[in-house]
Amino acid sequence: MVAYGRADVRNHVKHKPLGFRGYNFPLMFPYIVVSLSLRNPLLPQRITKLSRGRWVYCVAYEYGKIRGSIENRVWCI
Repeated sequence: MVAYGRADVRNHVKHKPLGFRGYNFPLMFPYIVVSLSLRNPLLPQRITKLSRGRWVYCVAYEYGKIRGSIENRVWCI
């Protein structure tokens, strides 16, 4: 999922001159961080309603987008 996140950023950079604006939502990033923090697998699953594997999947994807943004020097979160 890290590779998918990084690829989304590369896709954004590649197609941005053609008018693509699909991944740049800076106000969503704090929401995603808070959501993933509250749904961490250390809490009981009855409260979080998110499995451990799905949580790792989401965190890895967001990490890939952050890493890709740093590598490409663009804000694409």
